[in-house]
Amino acid sequence: MKLLKYVFLIEILGLFCLNASSQIRYNDRPNQELSQNSTLYRTKYDSTKNFVGILMYEYQGQTFTVRELRPTMVKYGFRGFVRNPLKSEFDESNVYYKDKRHPDRYSTPYEDLVNRTFYVKSCNQDKFYLELEDTKNNEIIYFMYNYELPSHFPFIVHGYFEKLQREMKGKVYYARSKRLNSYSTSYNETVDLNQVAFQATIGSEWAVIDVYVSQNSDKIPVEYRLKGEGREINVEGDKFYGAYFGEKEVFDRLKKEEGVKVFSDVLNHIYKIGMTKRAVRLALLSKPIDINTTEIGGNVSEQWVLEDNEYIYFENGILTAIQN
Repeated sequence: MKLLKYVFLIEILGLFCLNASSQIRYNDRPNQELSQNSTLYRTKYDSTKNFVGILMYEYQGQTFTVRELRPTMVKYGFRGFVRNPLKSEFDESNVYYKDKRHPDRYSTPYEDLVNRTFYVKSCNQDKFYLELEDTKNNEIIYFMYNYELPSHFPFIVHGYFEKLQREMKGKVYYARSKRLNSYSTSYNETVDLNQVAFQATIGSEWAVIDVYVSQNSDKIPVEYRLKGEGREINVEGDKFYGAYFGEKEVFDRLKKEEGVKVFSDVLNHIYKIGMTKRAVRLALLSKPIDINTTEIGGNVSEQWVLEDNEYIYFENGILTAIQN
């Protein structure tokens, strides 16, 4: 009898183990997923972001170029480049060509790294560093990766930049703001964006004619060259989406399906009771902080939490209340 109990117990444990192993699945391998002890998912890089945060594994096999810095930051050089990733980045002997002109800084001189291109040989997710190989001389150096701070990521990822060039060049956008902060790089000088602006006609059409790497932006490290109203301007990637411009194709579809009045209001960032979720989302200056959804008897209610303690409410996809 005891023997039967042991056999039964072993069978149960075997089924449990089989079930547990069937749940191990990686995102890029449909039949596997990460174990419970792992916090990093091995997803494939899709080139939609320059900085991927915690998902650093995506960088393996990618090609980076060290971006130019805006003139005021050149003197500080680049932090995080080391010879041995297992030693401290604050060990002077470990810093890659430590800048001897500034003994108090653990940085590499700007001129020693800017515009150099590297292939990412490996990503260490335990110590958070990238193994980089120079594409010209095959030199190996390491970069200590901070997954929380895009401002500490001095690279432009080639896949990201090339994807933007393919997808953005030729697209047409409507101006959504009268005052468009912009600057020109035609003389290789950067101007304070708050001091250079011009009046644009809301609803005027602007075509993307080129994409450049930006010295001024970390989240979206590019700038777009736009042509419209008889002039050409450069606009930073961070300033481009949402508040300042709306994609013509998207807004034309809105006008066709929901009317000229809704189109005009949304273009001016105005949302009103009775609008659809699509129209409201396009009208907002930024994405909702949170969305709470409840469904009762087939009716779907949503609460969107916006900035400045504003709440808006939808019933079955239609805006029914605005609470400031």
